[in-house]
Amino acid sequence: MATPESLNRLKGMWESCRAQDDQKAALIEELFKTIENQSRRLEINELVINQAQKEKCELIQRQDVNSYILVLIDGDCMPFLDEYVRQGTAGGKKAAQALKDAIKTQWPGYSRREIIAHIYANMRGLGVTYEGSGVVSNIMDWYAFVSGFNMVDPMFDYLDAGNGKECADYKIKTVFQHHFDNVHCRRIILGASADNGYARLLGKYAGDKSSQERIALIEGPSFARELKEIADQFETCSFVDVFSSQMIQKPAPFARMSLPTLPAPPNMPALPPIPDSGHRPQKRHRSISPVTTSPITASPLLRNKNGDRVDSPLTVFSPEEFNEVKSWKLCNNLYLLGECAAPGMCRHDHDKQLTSEQLDVLRSIARGQPCRHGLKCDDPRCMNGHSCRYRVCVRKDCRFPPEMHNVDTNVVSWPESEVRTNVLPWWT
Repeated sequence: MATPESLNRLKGMWESCRAQDDQKAALIEELFKTIENQSRRLEINELVINQAQKEKCELIQRQDVNSYILVLIDGDCMPFLDEYVRQGTAGGKKAAQALKDAIKTQWPGYSRREIIAHIYANMRGLGVTYEGSGVVSNIMDWYAFVSGFNMVDPMFDYLDAGNGKECADYKIKTVFQHHFDNVHCRRIILGASADNGYARLLGKYAGDKSSQERIALIEGPSFARELKEIADQFETCSFVDVFSSQMIQKPAPFARMSLPTLPAPPNMPALPPIPDSGHRPQKRHRSISPVTTSPITASPLLRNKNGDRVDSPLTVFSPEEFNEVKSWKLCNNLYLLGECAAPGMCRHDHDKQLTSEQLDVLRSIARGQPCRHGLKCDDPRCMNGHSCRYRVCVRKDCRFPPEMHNVDTNVVSWPESEVRTNVLPWWT
């Protein structure tokens, strides 16, 4: 039989067990609450993560839709192939398409992305160089090439950077930095291989792998020394069907010559004495209806006994007449050949009406530019000069080479249609 002491001990043990059960139940209840709270937090975090992933995907899609490749070309040191330039408008279109095709071939993974191409150059300076080198016979052919290039794609622009030596450099470096900081710009393709100045632009990206992967260099003319030192840190390529590997060849300077007086053409009346500067001949006005154009027609070419081209004579006119017509800045192609070479691009006058005398003055102005075919030119429509107009040329900047000075102007055969009186102008 249990004694009171043993019974009390059992009650104490029971109360202890019951207290432990209560603690266990409280602990389990607390655990369930914690799990429920963590579950709710997890659900919220999952919603936040899912929303963030969705927004990230949308952002990537938007970036991909608006992504583009930028092509920057320094036209002053990265010339297109001469065969494109001399074709004028048609050549410009071919050059733009060839550039686009070359980029898509080189980077096929970017074929679906938009290609933006900006070419900066000293437009007039480059045109004068092309004209002087004989690539184009007239600077308007160069402007026609630029016009054709700009027609192919709304994102392809050939832009005039201005006359300063570093104008193109400054624009390209500024545009480069602007687009490099744009997340939509996936790659910048730089064509300026002959200019050391771009080495300093590229130098700050040379040590960063992610930057290197976004930059590519086109080699036309050989890389300049400083560029060559860092070019191997970027992807390089050569578009041999687009850009020339040589800079534009400028005509070599020639020795100046002291030239004797040229004889007058045969069967021509003797010239009256040339009046001094205070007694220039007065302007003569014929009763001729003004005309807008008088295209050169195919006529027998005048040649001397050596087979050299001799320019047909022009009626006499005063320096005042010459300067007046020159100040009008007329389109030579329209008035002398009947068609403007660069419609919509030409900045010269097309509306003025000229008399036949004024057309002769314009012919004389056009002859101030030497023909690139020289004395053997056989183009009956050629409007350029085939000999220096001065009897004794002392000009240091004369455009005519030595062989086009002191040319024998006695022709072997003189077509009747070419015979005129008072043929030598005032500058003789």
